[in-house]
Amino acid sequence: SANKCSAQNYVVFLLRALGYKDGTDFQYADALTFAKEKGFYDAVMFPGDFLRDDLAALTYQALAADMSDGKTYLLDSLVKSGAIDAKAAQPLTEKIEAYRAMTTAMDAMDENAMDVDMDVKMNMTMTADGETMTVPSAIKGNMKMIMDGANIQMAYTTETTAEGETVKVNMWMKDGYAYVSTSMAGEELKLKYSVEDQMAAINSLSMVDVTAMDVSGLAILDSVSSRKVGSNTEYTIVIGEGVNSMLAGVMGMLGDETDGLDMHFGKMTATYTVDSKGNMKKVAMNFTASMKIDMPLEDGQAISMSADYDYDMLMTVNATGKAVKITFPDFSGYEEIDPSQMGEAAA
Repeated sequence: SANKCSAQNYVVFLLRALGYKDGTDFQYADALTFAKEKGFYDAVMFPGDFLRDDLAALTYQALAADMSDGKTYLLDSLVKSGAIDAKAAQPLTEKIEAYRAMTTAMDAMDENAMDVDMDVKMNMTMTADGETMTVPSAIKGNMKMIMDGANIQMAYTTETTAEGETVKVNMWMKDGYAYVSTSMAGEELKLKYSVEDQMAAINSLSMVDVTAMDVSGLAILDSVSSRKVGSNTEYTIVIGEGVNSMLAGVMGMLGDETDGLDMHFGKMTATYTVDSKGNMKKVAMNFTASMKIDMPLEDGQAISMSADYDYDMLMTVNATGKAVKITFPDFSGYEEIDPSQMGEAAA
């Protein structure tokens, strides 16, 4: 047939291989959503036309997915049935089993209530107009967050040091309001504003990214390994060049918004430490990245700017679930402003 194979076509094939029946367990029109629920498809990983590389990556993802009966995963099922030689499959089997053990520990963590410390070090080297400047910075902080349905309570503190200056930011969220206190060079500013979309406000915080706990798709991991350290288990993943292909696809979907912008990530390494009870204790991550942007000028010319980043982060999980407690200060001295003014106030 001259018809192209789509992601939806191939996902249906893989779902059948996993033991699901179309028309009974899922409907063809909902195949992609069903596959996402089963953990092996994400539209972000497969943007644009469905290519041979995408087919291979999707197969890779599905080999680690649970069979419909929940007794094992696809690759193990194929080995046990004799369809794939066990010895030939051993390297991939070891990688998948380490990956599955790690994701099980992460899935068990209660992300609705977390208390985490963050320690970030970043060197940024910027070049523009032939001038180069390197700015090292360090961020230390803590985030406590409790999500109860639409109600979010949060306490967020950071201390950022760069070029000899230190900026302290405290932010709390309670009863639909955000309270922000910033201090620098002995001056303090206290503001509050209504937060209609509380989760969007949390995602806008530069230091805390709860999704840092998440694991990237198996298909873009160069390696997954585990080792025992005392009573803990350390899982280490290395993400290679595959992430740049995914990034390019996403940027392509954004169209004109990314014109003149070029981004590239170097090798990323992340280590997840899990205790003997299966609780996530630490996440360490380091990577390099570069960005170049061509900015058009009014005279028709353009100026090029580039930045190279060296990023090192350690996140320590102090508590999750019911063990997370938040103590709020007295907010009586905070001046209320319109949320649209927040950016101006921060500047």
